[in-house]
Amino acid sequence: MLKLIHTMAELDSEQLLGIYKEHNWDELDFLAYLREDFFCQRDAVYAVWVEEGRYKSAVRLERCREGALLHSLETAPDERRKGYAYNLLIHFLDYLRTTDCRTVYSHIEKKNKAS
Repeated sequence: MLKLIHTMAELDSEQLLGIYKEHNWDELDFLAYLREDFFCQRDAVYAVWVEEGRYKSAVRLERCREGALLHSLETAPDERRKGYAYNLLIHFLDYLRTTDCRTVYSHIEKKNKAS
């Protein structure tokens, strides 16, 4: 099920960090970024795919230009290849069609062969 998170208070940070556990960034810095920067932006939203009460996949959306930029689409390492990211994106794009967002941007680094 798609869950849209608009504030830090709505976010289960422990579950979110579980999704990103392969990243080598400082967890406290990441959570501070979300609290002090990301969620302070107009219309910023974290979209999370949840099954049986557990976060499976997540992506951030920031408004830019006439549309939105998707950041950091990730699936928990032990949950990959089960369709969670696909379901997340399909349902999230359906949601965006109901808003004034008409263009979606994404950036994938060339070294990210899986994506």
